[in-house]
Amino acid sequence: MILFLKPISSVVSFKSELTRQLLIKDDVNVIVNNWGAGSSPPYTQAVANIRLVGYMTAVLLNTLRREVGIRTEYVHLIGHSLGAHLSGYVGSTLRTVYNLKLGRITGLDPADPYFSGTESIVRLDPTDATFVDIVHTDAAPFVKGGLGMGEPIGHLDFYPNGGENQPGCDQGMFAFIHLERGSVVKGLRKYLGCDHIRSYEYFTESVNARCPFIAVECDTWDNFHAGNCFNCLRNNGLSCAKFGLNAVKHRNSQLQALGMSVYKPVYESKPSKYFLITGDKQPFCRYLYRVTVFISNSTASREHGGEVGKFSIEIHGTKGKTDDISLFKEQFYKPGAEQTGTF
Repeated sequence: MILFLKPISSVVSFKSELTRQLLIKDDVNVIVNNWGAGSSPPYTQAVANIRLVGYMTAVLLNTLRREVGIRTEYVHLIGHSLGAHLSGYVGSTLRTVYNLKLGRITGLDPADPYFSGTESIVRLDPTDATFVDIVHTDAAPFVKGGLGMGEPIGHLDFYPNGGENQPGCDQGMFAFIHLERGSVVKGLRKYLGCDHIRSYEYFTESVNARCPFIAVECDTWDNFHAGNCFNCLRNNGLSCAKFGLNAVKHRNSQLQALGMSVYKPVYESKPSKYFLITGDKQPFCRYLYRVTVFISNSTASREHGGEVGKFSIEIHGTKGKTDDISLFKEQFYKPGAEQTGTF
């Protein structure tokens, strides 16, 4: 059973497309929680409302359990922005009021204002479900326009493209108006919230994508991008995870390595940060490559004193070729230098 927790007024195509993809994937029941009126401005009121909506949703799930026999440990809540923290209140209420455990919560770019740096009882956290996975796509500081949280708050936290600025979101406003077929309102909304919206666009694509959406565990985006965390065999093969709907398989593997089951309560968990790279338009999924460039150290090169330039590549295969991939920005390269990066 899948339950969406997102304002009904927000991007209707997301709910319908994700529902369609989930029904293609498996025989599931999908419920969309319509709390659009409760999520309307002012934002402070919407923040307060999610406590009540979360409690009411927990009551609904308990009623479905009692009347038709659903098992809450098999329920998966998917919440975007405020809906992510709302999902946390659902899980917390089920645990504290009904002594039930929620199976999974996917938090899609959980909202930052009034939640960042707070105690776990205020926001979504790993105790709210057996498996909590988070997608961070707009985690730049709020003063710079970021709407999502940057701190890891789940069992697995995914940071596409570093989690702050997403490819394709740096276009001008008129480009988004054009994409929305001339609608100024829709174009402006997508322009202002592009990074924030990417979280559910990536997740929706992951449901049935043939591309594996591989993410790599690393401490920072800079270390990941520098190619320092590219080995998927580290940590008994648990250093790489599939992003999106299939992330639960990685969590299963983690727990099995600890001699535990994904359907048993797991209250304590060290946050795991996973990084991946996406494209700037659909399909977003990309395969990861680590590229090392060696600068010639010949006598002629040393006499020349190095070069200033940038590197890009184009990968050709039996099924076609990639777009031009920018490797390293323009900089000075001294003779004998070595430059490595993940792309």
